[in-house]
Amino acid sequence: MEIDNKKMLFITVLAVGVIVAILFVWKSRKAKKEQIIEEQRRMIAEGGGTPSGAATANVKPDNSYDPTADIQRLLNTKGWINDDEKGALAIIQGLSTRARLKKLREEFLRTQGKDLDVWLTQGFDPVLDKEAQVQYSQIINSLK
Repeated sequence: MEIDNKKMLFITVLAVGVIVAILFVWKSRKAKKEQIIEEQRRMIAEGGGTPSGAATANVKPDNSYDPTADIQRLLNTKGWINDDEKGALAIIQGLSTRARLKKLREEFLRTQGKDLDVWLTQGFDPVLDKEAQVQYSQIINSLK
């Protein structure tokens, strides 16, 4: 059974069209994600209306600090059943400066695609409960 040239051309054009459509959707989603991340970066720079945003507004990030380990430790505080609020608060308190908090926020956004405060305090199942959120704000305000 042989496929005639018209059918082969139709199948080829259809396949190319599907591939182009997939690439267009993928590129659009990637651009939208980059736009959201850029907007979050701008919000971080301006303070962003979050507890740590207000504390780090107009603060230059401490580029000598590598937040990679702290980000991993923060991610590990999120449990299936129970979250480690004390562990998360200890990590934030251990930063000691607002400049380090700013660097942590920037890297958390870059690597996780989420604002640190939003991840810790908002959503369906935030890491910090209401009582821990009060402590979180107190810790942030006590940073130098």
